[in-house]
Amino acid sequence: MNLKKIIQIVEYSRFSKPFLNYIILDDALDEEIKLYIKLLFLRWDSKFDKSLKIINRELKKDHKTSIRALLLIEKSNCTNNKEEEKEIYYEMKEMLSKIPTYIRNIAIMNLKNTANRYPEFEVKNTRVWSYSYEKNYIFKAWILFSESRKKYNEGRVYEAYYKDMEAINYLKKSSHPFGIIVGLNNAIWRIRYENFPEIFNNLEEFQYYIGKYREGSVERFSCFDTLINVYVLKNNFNMYEIAYIVDNIVKK
Repeated sequence: MNLKKIIQIVEYSRFSKPFLNYIILDDALDEEIKLYIKLLFLRWDSKFDKSLKIINRELKKDHKTSIRALLLIEKSNCTNNKEEEKEIYYEMKEMLSKIPTYIRNIAIMNLKNTANRYPEFEVKNTRVWSYSYEKNYIFKAWILFSESRKKYNEGRVYEAYYKDMEAINYLKKSSHPFGIIVGLNNAIWRIRYENFPEIFNNLEEFQYYIGKYREGSVERFSCFDTLINVYVLKNNFNMYEIAYIVDNIVKK
């Protein structure tokens, strides 16, 4: 199993974990690929400090460009340190043309996410070496999510909402459950204070996907917290049904 195939599997985020659990048991699997998979597991389990300790140790070693890029991306995903984010951003920007095409999409997505979080970074002249990510529904969706975050931070709530919904439509074409759930969670949360009737359709759809793809990651993404809070804000009796479901899950 080579790195390119692993990247294709990882496109489905946490929902690729059962396959990765099987793949990582292969004794013939490259040690650098095993390292990357282990870092993914740590991030998905929210063990960021442990992941960062391993990443910082590995970044001192001489790795291939592809692995170094993935290490930097994982560090960016795990750290809350703005200065570290800045260092990662500029190193990634510098090495972008040398990163293999199948990883470059992830790198571009990471650069755009960072740029939207920290608009003061010098990003206007960033050269995008490949626009192939726009042909990939999954990466296109995550780019839209980052744009939504920027709109929301600027107070442009409805524009942010529609960016999220556009992303969700792309993810439906790719059957990406994790992304759909994250997107609906964000979209609903963004418009929770608005007088927007469409939110009730979103809530119904959100409940459908939570039920269809119920895994540990769903609870960690505060899905039920979003549902209860929004139903309470809207004074909707469904809040009691959701509270009952959550109570039974906790008891189990």
